[in-house]
Amino acid sequence: MDPQVLLNAAQSPPGVGSALAVHPMGLVDLDPTALINFGFFLVLIVVLQKFLFEPYLRVTERRASLSGGVADAAAALTAETAALTKSYEEGVASAHRQAGLKRTELLGAAHATESLLLDGARAKVADSLATRRAVIGADAAKAEAELPLRAKALAVSITQRLLS
Repeated sequence: MDPQVLLNAAQSPPGVGSALAVHPMGLVDLDPTALINFGFFLVLIVVLQKFLFEPYLRVTERRASLSGGVADAAAALTAETAALTKSYEEGVASAHRQAGLKRTELLGAAHATESLLLDGARAKVADSLATRRAVIGADAAKAEAELPLRAKALAVSITQRLLS
């Protein structure tokens, strides 16, 4: 700041720029209005501290404690959810493995049972087929044995009809 401006302020009439008076040595002179303003400032600080800052700090601390508890609970629930999800996924993977093993075991048993049943059915069919072939062979042999007799009887019958 320019020293000439300060000197002009010091020489101004009372009430205008007289709060700060400058000595020729450059020191600031305090007058009673500066002290009164400082007193008002201190009173204002005390009043604001009592009625504004302290209630605001209490409210923000309470809010932080309430939301901190909720945040801690949410973090705990998130961790519990992650643990349960991991446990569930491990259980599902284990169940899939066990189901695959059981499926393989059951398929092997089913194939073995299928083979036994098919072998039994094939044996029955083969026995039945052999029996039927034997019956057909016997019937064919019997028919072949009767054929000359029937042919003779048929020839006599045709001859009689033609002659009659």
